[in-house]
Amino acid sequence: MINEGFEYIRNLDRDLVHTMIEADAAYYDFYTKHRYNVLFSDPFLEAHFVNSDGDIYSRVGVIDDKAYNIYKQGSTFIKGDELDPVQRRFVDFDHIAFGLLRSSTINQFTITEKVATLSYTYDEMLNKNSFILYMIDDWMDLELDEVTDVDLSGVSFDITIMMTDANPNSFDRIIIDIKDYIALKFPLQSNDHYLNARLIYEFSYGAYEKDITPDTQLVLDDYPNGLSEQAAVLPINQDVTVLGQYQYDFDWFKLILTETKTLTFETNETLHTVYSYYNANDLTRQIGLYDGSPYELEPGTYYICVQTTHDVSTQITISFNEQ
Repeated sequence: MINEGFEYIRNLDRDLVHTMIEADAAYYDFYTKHRYNVLFSDPFLEAHFVNSDGDIYSRVGVIDDKAYNIYKQGSTFIKGDELDPVQRRFVDFDHIAFGLLRSSTINQFTITEKVATLSYTYDEMLNKNSFILYMIDDWMDLELDEVTDVDLSGVSFDITIMMTDANPNSFDRIIIDIKDYIALKFPLQSNDHYLNARLIYEFSYGAYEKDITPDTQLVLDDYPNGLSEQAAVLPINQDVTVLGQYQYDFDWFKLILTETKTLTFETNETLHTVYSYYNANDLTRQIGLYDGSPYELEPGTYYICVQTTHDVSTQITISFNEQ
């Protein structure tokens, strides 16, 4: 049943993988995080990233054996950054629990009609598919400030695999119970405790049209979309023009100071743009640099992210001026 399910999905031209982490605590509302990928068995188009309404907000295309984010504004397609190995695993068929389950033997499963269950220890999960642990850590760390270094060797992950009624050889859900793991690694404050926490993969098999081919003309994105050593260095006391080329265009820059300076940040565009600032020594926290307010920065490297939030191309002018 399990192997037939793998092959059924692999033979499809596309399938929607809805990934989410759910966590609930006793004394306050916690969160659910979602991600939607449409995976294609296509040598050029590997995936669509879609929102909860099914609308495409980016694509992954393979050019010269490298995978790139590709965005669209109007009728223009924009080639963004190359995906790093971790990012590419999000659009790899085996990044999900399939890679973990393929390494299992049939006698590890308890199988009833349309449901299979098994369990792995932390060490087994680490050895078989550490990417799942990375993904949990990455998502949880966005919500919690402290990550506790504890002995996780006693943690187990209970896994439930559910097949669909429509086709008993196709997957409906893969659920991994992660409550014990995050309760130790991401403890809650005071007397609160987790009621449940699950990593869930849901599958659906709809029709998703491809709007791009290997022959589609691509425009290059002007600046890196992520934190990168390739980020352009910003001058001081000089305007820099940035083009928000598409909705959710992230443009990253860096500011390098060799001595302490008091700077103000100025821009012509605040309505549809979000600005974020980070010290290179601590990229988990933003620093308080706001439009028009003087801020003293010590020597070092600082990263600035300019995010366009609307869906119309806009010219943005930014500058850091010394006081």
